[in-house]
Amino acid sequence: MKYVILVVVLAAMLPASASAQAQQLPTISAQVKASGCPVYSPGTTGTAILNYSWTDPPGSMPLVYGCAPDNALVESLYLDDDLSWWFNPAFRSITLSYLGSTVNVLTRDANGAFTFPTSGAQMTAPFKGKRVNQGLWAARPTVDTVASNPTFRVRIMIRWKVPPAVHSPIGFVDSAQGGGVTGWAYDEDTLTVGTYVEFFYDGPVGVGTYGGQYCADRYRADLCDFLTGCNHGFGVPIPSSRCDGQPHTVYVYALDLGTGTRVQLTNSPQTFTCP
Repeated sequence: MKYVILVVVLAAMLPASASAQAQQLPTISAQVKASGCPVYSPGTTGTAILNYSWTDPPGSMPLVYGCAPDNALVESLYLDDDLSWWFNPAFRSITLSYLGSTVNVLTRDANGAFTFPTSGAQMTAPFKGKRVNQGLWAARPTVDTVASNPTFRVRIMIRWKVPPAVHSPIGFVDSAQGGGVTGWAYDEDTLTVGTYVEFFYDGPVGVGTYGGQYCADRYRADLCDFLTGCNHGFGVPIPSSRCDGQPHTVYVYALDLGTGTRVQLTNSPQTFTCP
């Protein structure tokens, strides 16, 4: 990680009470949207902006500025360089959590020195390589209970990049019987984030009914010998709307995050009858 350290003068910046107690403010969560975002070519970079405020009236400003395509991966993040908008010396720390990883994006030590990433010294771990819009970015600050400036807000800039297309995903649909669709999918380029599969019923993409997106991350012992890792299987229930005793078809696609396209799996489509 790279950080910048901002050292402040205690007498001028910190609250008057040196014995102020710490207080945790509520967690605020934001999600970067993919819907409506253009499909960008491999190598394209962009920024999504997360605005967190614990004191401004709800709805007074957008929680998220910008979007990220579905295949965008986190490159780095930093706190807005415009300190006049968000910096408060009563901050003690700000934690940011995303997809099971948590890190302090701001800390203040006993001498009043603040450490946080800036545009010139951005943070990469632990989020680099994760898909930008697959979960909630949750921020929670710890502050001094007694603060001369009660305004607490922060702006976090998420830098993303569309990965280069090197390999196309592969996979196989085993069956679509017994109330579920099973198979496996694998993309050499996305081992750190997994391979995602999408389902369309009674017609291919653009014609059939969308049946959802799932990560192919189930353990399959039969995959261990010829793929990197063993957790590439999927098993997805058939929607109840297709369990009417009539024959239906299901088309299964793997998402190529490098190009933003769908690749139909081998042995797709499958015909099934679900009672």
